[in-house]
Amino acid sequence: MDDPKKEFERLRLLFDYTKFHIGMYTTIIGISIGVIKIGPGNIEINISIFVAAIILFLIAGLAGGVIASSTPEYTSYTEFLKAEIFPGKRGWLKFTAKSWIRKEHRCFWIAVALLLLSFWNPLFLRSLDIICK
Repeated sequence: MDDPKKEFERLRLLFDYTKFHIGMYTTIIGISIGVIKIGPGNIEINISIFVAAIILFLIAGLAGGVIASSTPEYTSYTEFLKAEIFPGKRGWLKFTAKSWIRKEHRCFWIAVALLLLSFWNPLFLRSLDIICK
């Protein structure tokens, strides 16, 4: 087993890292919606893909919240990764912390790809239309 001080430090770093992620998700969502609402009138997006990206950012934020709110209950990073966590009494939503971390990262990266695609898709389709004429 690792040194308890190192284990606690790793857990603290995870907590700080997760707090940073939650702030980043909020910022990305805010900027994305702001660009659409107050940006130039010629911004076209694929709204379905955009909404899917926002939902995935929210799920990533939820996962980050579950992780961040659960870390203070533990003193060991290894113990935390194995623990089943969820703030509440709903047993069917409990997953291991390691699983929540994976969900957070997967949702984030898929959301980033979808967000970029939502802005790029109309431009790409218009470019194809010009090329094919």
